Order: sequence, then structure tokens, then C-alpha cells
Amino acid sequence: MHEDASGRARAVVIAALAEYSARLSALAPAVSADEHDAVHQARVLVRRIRSVLAAYRRLFDRAEVARVRDELAGLGDVLGRVRDLEVRVAQAEARLDARVPAAMRRRLVDDVRARHRRAHARLVAGLRSGGPMAAPIEGFLAAQAPARRGEPETRAALEVGLAGLLVAEAARVRRAWARAGSDLASLHRLRRAARRLRYAVDAVTDGPVPVFGDEARAVSVAAEAVQDLLGAHRDACLFADDLAAIGGDGDGGDGGGGQASIAAYRELAAAVQAEAAARLRGLPAAIDELHVRARVFERVGD
Repeated sequence: MHEDASGRARAVVIAALAEYSARLSALAPAVSADEHDAVHQARVLVRRIRSVLAAYRRLFDRAEVARVRDELAGLGDVLGRVRDLEVRVAQAEARLDARVPAAMRRRLVDDVRARHRRAHARLVAGLRSGGPMAAPIEGFLAAQAPARRGEPETRAALEVGLAGLLVAEAARVRRAWARAGSDLASLHRLRRAARRLRYAVDAVTDGPVPVFGDEARAVSVAAEAVQDLLGAHRDACLFADDLAAIGGDGDGGDGGGGQASIAAYRELAAAVQAEAAARLRGLPAAIDELHVRARVFERVGD
């Protein structure tokens, strides 16, 4: 990438990161108060920042990028533990009705809510002792030297340079798809690759300094479809595994040993497993759509 274009590309990415950092900082009171969706929003912002740093790491000092990403990974893990419990409650509430045994609702909803409250309390305690959520990215941004102003004719070089980095992210998705099996681990790697491509595209299309337009936004939409499909599949699989484990422990999770209670867990587990399998059938078409849309970056500069 030409030096001027590289400086301009860095400025575009820094502007996007600064916006995400400000949003994460502003969320801190809502996260501490456990307001609706606040933990989820903070987790998404942490993932977005880490993805953008990874996709555009060639524009910065790679050691610094790695350090900031590692620091944010710790925050993301803590937020994730709280968010995952929220998802488990939502999974249960969406499928339980008044006919289920009271012990089943207590095990799948009330007990998980109690675990969520404890996890959230640990999150708040960690935030109080560890400093602001956005501190790692704020420090990174403060250390960035102002980019040199490029000449107007470097606009094309800017687009080509950024497109080249996005082509690399699209290739990462293709590799993950080629290696994906039916196991959750490889499908999760594919999901992360699609998510990183999506967030990298968003930073240079819907960020404060948009470089690309509607064709690039279509790549983000297609990547989000893959991400959402795999996310719903994973959530269903993990919930089904929990149900099967409870139903297989011999007492239906209520200590009563009732066969009706055990059967209820196993029946629900089978239904959720079937739902997960049905979602996965749409994956090849979603991946194909993403591959087709992502070719726009290969055409930049042709």
C-alpha cells in the first residue's frame, strides 16, 4: 500500500475504533446496572473492536495490536459468561409452557437466573477494580500518531489497499468453510471468521469515514446471515446438551427420580436437537451468498 494511502487507511480505521470505544465507554453504567441488553451490546462492541484490530493489523504496530486484543479478550470472556447465562434463560423460556413440571422450570430458569446474578456481580466487581471497560482501546488510540494527509489522487490507492485486506478476510472464511465439519468447534471457527469479515467491512462502510458503498454493505449483510445462523445453531446445540445431561442423570434434575420428569427433559432435548439440525441445512446457501458478495473487493481497482 502506498505510504499516503496507508496513512489514510489508518485514519479511517482509527475513526471507526474511536466510535466503538466511545460507545463501549458510554455503556459502562448500563452494564453495571444490568440494564436490558447492555451486557450483550458491550460484548458485541468488544468483539467488533477486536475484529477490526485483527483485520487491519497491518496498518499498525502488530505487537501493540496483539496486546490490546489480548486485554480485550479477557473483558470479552467475563461479559460472555454473563451473556451466555442470559441466552440460556431465553432458550428455556421460549420453549417451556405451563404444562412443564415446576422442578423443570426451576432448574432451567430460576436456577440459571440465580447463576446469572452471581456472574453479573463478579463482572461489576471486576470492573470496579480493573478500570474502565474501554481503557485498552482508549490507550491504543491515544498512542497513534496523526496520519499524514494524502493527496486527492490517492483515493483509488486507499480503496485498493483496504479492499486487499478485506479479500484476505474473505479468504479466511473460505478456508474455515473448507475445514468445517459437523462439530461445534469447527463451525464456531467458521462463525468467528464470518463475524470478523462483517465487522471489518462495517468499519469502512458504516463507520465515521465510509470508503465503500452498497455493494460492500451487502457483504456485511451476507456475513451476518452466516454468523446468525451458526449462532442460533450453537445456542440450540448447547441447550440440547444441557437438557440431555440433566435427563440422563437419573432423577430429572429434581432429585425425585420421576420418570415423567426425565422423559420431559429428553423429549425437549430431542426437539431442540432437531431444530439445530434444521438450521444448519441453510448454511451452504448462506456461505455461497457470502462468497459471491465478497468478490466485490477483488474487483476494486480492476
